[in-house]
Amino acid sequence: MILIGQSWGAALAVLYAADHPGKVERIVFTSPGVLKPEREREPIDPPPGVTLTPASGGVAEAAAKLLHPRSIAILLGAKAFGLKIASDAEADGLMTALEESFTKALVCDPARRIAPEGGAGGYVQFRTTMTYDALDDPRPKLAGKNIPMLMTGGSCEPIDWASNKEFSDLFPDNRFVLIDGAGHQSYVEQPEAYFSAIREFLVDGAD
Repeated sequence: MILIGQSWGAALAVLYAADHPGKVERIVFTSPGVLKPEREREPIDPPPGVTLTPASGGVAEAAAKLLHPRSIAILLGAKAFGLKIASDAEADGLMTALEESFTKALVCDPARRIAPEGGAGGYVQFRTTMTYDALDDPRPKLAGKNIPMLMTGGSCEPIDWASNKEFSDLFPDNRFVLIDGAGHQSYVEQPEAYFSAIREFLVDGAD
């Protein structure tokens, strides 16, 4: 199969490839998230010709909502003690409120973001990160497994290239395509450039 993972989905694709390398023909990472377990990384410059610019607002707004005493209590109760101190509806509402803020930072132009639909399970989201942190390190399983990989990233995203390099190091047969005029969700703002890069990568594999 061909796996395509965006942000946290890229890390999930790595987990699958680590357990089933023989089932993965090619793999595409779009603005990959952080690979767990996290390691200390020295800051490094992106590849030559790649100029990255900071994403627009939303992060500080989301942080302010997270630092509200009620939000802290809900998160702490769920993550530290496995307790629901708020109803599912309130936890879901908190998740939607956070999405309303941080999705503005996922695109170059906040007006073009995908508006949150709501209904995301707040408690599921909060606890999933704990499950993820407890998983075994997938890196050793991928040693010597040379699955062709494409990584794309937007020009309006403050990509931590040291983090991205971890994904490249896991898959030596790799290429990187910068999607100009796009942010973390490059398929939203520059779908033609984004899907063209993927099509070219897949066509090369079919030759």
